[in-house]
Amino acid sequence: LVGDDNAVSELLSRPSQSGLPLLGPGPAASLRTPSSATDLIKPSGKRGGGDESSGLGETSFFDIAAQGNRFVYVVDRSGSMYDHNAIRVAKEELVASLAALEQTQQFQVIFYNTELIEMRGRDDKAQMQWATEINRTLARQFISGIQPDGGTDHIPPLRKALRYQPEHLFFLTDADQPQLSARELNEIRVANGGRTKIHCVEFGKGTEINADNFLKRLARENGGTYRYRDVTRFDRRQK
Repeated sequence: LVGDDNAVSELLSRPSQSGLPLLGPGPAASLRTPSSATDLIKPSGKRGGGDESSGLGETSFFDIAAQGNRFVYVVDRSGSMYDHNAIRVAKEELVASLAALEQTQQFQVIFYNTELIEMRGRDDKAQMQWATEINRTLARQFISGIQPDGGTDHIPPLRKALRYQPEHLFFLTDADQPQLSARELNEIRVANGGRTKIHCVEFGKGTEINADNFLKRLARENGGTYRYRDVTRFDRRQK
């Protein structure tokens, strides 16, 4: 019996897909949950079907559907995200998106204002994490502890996110200022080199203005999708 238990343990400790880089705690980390996992935001998302033949997982973020193995979320936590319940809505959507990932996919979460904060795993390293139950629980703890404060600096978190070389980067901000210049947009495009699709979600006030802005250009120049959400409608959500 001991030998059988050891064999099962060895199998569970292996990632489901050997082709994926081991950059974070693997799927075996889902076997137990820390007792300190309290005061968590409950995920509301459902698992995406994905493409079983290709092994790619699928999720969505503010109705932007994405299929792949590596996802990075960059979310604004500047002081204005307190307005109209914006930070709560962003957190709920983020947790739902993570809940849709399979354990063979990887993710990282970055919150930013004028500084950035990355999710750290059980080894206290900021790196890509396998989407196991334990790591999604740790992500919910991390997300629940974030509070808005300060100003906004878009470039550092975008640079950091691209270093992880994700297939999809979800970028959410309510800040139309500071605008990214044409030079900065080109810098991001060159650094990206077409490897990552950058999807942008803009939290604005009132009806969307039918005009180009840096978020639309950022998404367009990096093969991504743009979405607009009117934060004044968030007040109507049940708290």
